[in-house]
Amino acid sequence: TYSTTNWQAGEIVIDRHSVRLPRDFSDGEHLLQLTISDSVHSTSPIVLGHVNVPTIDRVFHPPSPSQYTDLRFGDWVKLLGYDMEISKEFQLRLYWQTLAETNKDYTVFIHVRDTDNQIVAQHDSPPVKGNYQTSLWVANEFVVDSHSFDLPSGHYSLAVGMYLPETGERLKLPNNQDELLIQDLVIP
Repeated sequence: TYSTTNWQAGEIVIDRHSVRLPRDFSDGEHLLQLTISDSVHSTSPIVLGHVNVPTIDRVFHPPSPSQYTDLRFGDWVKLLGYDMEISKEFQLRLYWQTLAETNKDYTVFIHVRDTDNQIVAQHDSPPVKGNYQTSLWVANEFVVDSHSFDLPSGHYSLAVGMYLPETGERLKLPNNQDELLIQDLVIP
């Protein structure tokens, strides 16, 4: 860090900060203020503007997936189940349930593999099309995470899991595997 005691008169200092709001922070418009201080002095708050915190629509009643898995990934989340639908595109809906809160933002991966176990399509993103990071999830919440693929006719399998994008480390299943394999997907 660059201590304010080292600042020179007329110097322009750019100082970026990421502010993590608590999960239970109220939605709506909030005042954003800046205070500069050191071990001795502190400025009066400077109003920087307003920040709009959107409402998070949380679901606490269990969904009813067509396929139940009830598998833990790591120690904080489980895949309750999934739905698959084949229309113009192949649709996969994953139903996650949080068992505990995490301060890490995981990425969901879905790898579509052909009969030779080669990845022919994949989707990696934070949950809910990148709009709902796992660090915002609260305990006992259910999250519906939908994914679409445009696949040609054929036989496929799916690999589903979560990983930390910074390290690539995947969450483990109870059997120590790092992905759930869904077999026998047929696209007519």
